[in-house]
Amino acid sequence: MQQIIFALPLMLCAAAACSPATHAAPPTSPAPPGASTGASPHRGADESTLDYSPVRISYRLSRGSEPGAIVLQGETALEAGKPVTVERRAPQSSELAALTMRSRPLNDGSLLIAMEYEEEGNEAGKIRWSPMLVVRRGAEVTTQVGFAGGEGRSLQLSVR
Repeated sequence: MQQIIFALPLMLCAAAACSPATHAAPPTSPAPPGASTGASPHRGADESTLDYSPVRISYRLSRGSEPGAIVLQGETALEAGKPVTVERRAPQSSELAALTMRSRPLNDGSLLIAMEYEEEGNEAGKIRWSPMLVVRRGAEVTTQVGFAGGEGRSLQLSVR
């Protein structure tokens, strides 16, 4: 019997905040001086101050609390708005672990990192987990998910 487990950490944002609007309808008449011209509500008032420079992400995803039970580990460059996927397939097996990460700069200088994790073919069946974290450059964060009948997962991120 295959189980599907969905879990979200407490720190979530609206889905629209992770994928900013790409277009806005032009005004039908010229805007009066000092009036807004219809900028996207999902973006900050002064977008020129947002830091879109790429970051280096170190990640470690493990089963349960055992330090030796690492599922995925590595480092990758992450550019705002461009998804990066890392995956591991076990040889001679149907086991798959895949982590997709996207980042978006926030007005306070931190980054919103949205992740999608999928694991198949293990004792737990199929696992899907979509945590979203707000992280400052130079910081390390950890998030965890637990589920009935399983050992849970732990994800550590370090942003540089």
